[in-house]
Amino acid sequence: MPRIFLSCWGTLGEVLPFAGFARDLTTAGHEVFVAGPENLRVIFDGTATGYCALPPGPREMQVTVDTVRHLFNPTLSWERLLSQVIDPYCEAQFHEAGRFIQKSGVDVAFCSWITPGASLAAEASGTPTIRCHLYPQSLFQKSDLPLFSRWCRAMTGSRPKITDRIETRRAIVQHFSRLTPRLNNLAASCGLAPETSGMFAVDREESHQLALFPAALLRKAEPGCLHLQHAARQKLGELPAQLTRFLASGPAPILVALGSVIPIARPDLLDLVARACQKIGERAILHHGPFNQPIVQRGPNLISVSTLPPPWLLPRVKAVVHHGGMGSLRETLGEGLASVSLPQGFDQLDNAKRLEELALGTWVAPSRQNSETIGRALVRALHQEAETHAAKQWNKNALTKRDLTASSVISTLGL
Repeated sequence: MPRIFLSCWGTLGEVLPFAGFARDLTTAGHEVFVAGPENLRVIFDGTATGYCALPPGPREMQVTVDTVRHLFNPTLSWERLLSQVIDPYCEAQFHEAGRFIQKSGVDVAFCSWITPGASLAAEASGTPTIRCHLYPQSLFQKSDLPLFSRWCRAMTGSRPKITDRIETRRAIVQHFSRLTPRLNNLAASCGLAPETSGMFAVDREESHQLALFPAALLRKAEPGCLHLQHAARQKLGELPAQLTRFLASGPAPILVALGSVIPIARPDLLDLVARACQKIGERAILHHGPFNQPIVQRGPNLISVSTLPPPWLLPRVKAVVHHGGMGSLRETLGEGLASVSLPQGFDQLDNAKRLEELALGTWVAPSRQNSETIGRALVRALHQEAETHAAKQWNKNALTKRDLTASSVISTLGL
């Protein structure tokens, strides 16, 4: 069996899909070697034969409220991530991953699209490399409307016509490329053209890519793109007694889970959602992310929790308010629940729009997020029959229709 290298980086939502992939590959008998964030090494315990910490880590990033807010900007998030995080650390990733790949003797590499340094290291070593996409936006499909409309207007002087989408996309890629000079130089030193090795590309031809999100989220199937079936959820744990009593004391509540970073970037958002739930007479569980805070009951209809994995709560709630991150979205759809998205930046806005197109939920734009608009969105998600029906049907059909198990991915690739 081939020895498999996985590279991933980012927040918990970007890394968990690779943890599920690694677990399924290990169960199938493969040796798995992972390069990922130092602070999330623990989620690969028992599945990774070897682990390499990819920079930047928490110390290099100097994660503070200010730095998180700076990155999570609805219109500048991608530019800032590329120019201030990915490009400065691509060479360090390249060297760390390169040494690890050589030492491990891997046969194939699956690399997250936000680890271009590790991907280049795999390609430079002659290892067959599969680019992995965490959300539809990173595929940058030709069939989608031109993305990043603000940049389109800045570069073309007007909103582009649909017929100009390919040229507009090329202009956007060139804009991104100017933000990553170190990555371009690194690609050139490996004998690769920057336009074919960059994070976004229009003209790159790839025989196979792997998407770690459901195929049904695409507006049009992507040729050569395999979709990994959502890994089975780990066994649900026992809930604390205080939370169990709250759940038993009334109707099923709404779960408010905004990921591991948004509570830092927007500490006011949980309170806005709490007020919205109170106004419409709904009970709610506020999940404060991976912070070690005690369970606090804030009245008969509201309770705050942390540290518990949100998936443990999904079977016990009626709807979810999330930030539009693909991890939260995938878990919510897997439970057949309608939802409200409160996106803040990056892929989250695109994910939220796709949910609405599929009648799987509604969303509120960052500039319009207040207790009134969130409350109206919740009422729609809870009481609009089309959305609740679509969510239940998705749970029954869409997750398995076109998505492959880890073993099927390996066999389809001929490995």
